[in-house]
Amino acid sequence: MKELIEFTPREKMLINYYRDRQLSGGSRALAYHISFIIGPLLCAGFFFWGSDGAWILVGYALLLYRVSQSLWSDITYSASFSSIFEKYEARLRELESAQKGSQ
Repeated sequence: MKELIEFTPREKMLINYYRDRQLSGGSRALAYHISFIIGPLLCAGFFFWGSDGAWILVGYALLLYRVSQSLWSDITYSASFSSIFEKYEARLRELESAQKGSQ
């Protein structure tokens, strides 16, 4: 029988990250995403309350940071996710053909 699927270190890191529910999901991830909504809203509130234009720039900078961080991670990890799925699908095809051959 063929060995297990060979993954690159980045692919292994992504697989392990999403296997661990405490790390990838739940309240920790939700709090992280919500913090990038509440922060800019607070800055907008300070802008309207105090009429200081710097607050709206800080809120916009926070949103811009979050969008750029999301784009960077999408660009960085999309090739690795595609590779992981291709390797799993190829292995499934091998196992299905071996199972059909043995029947």
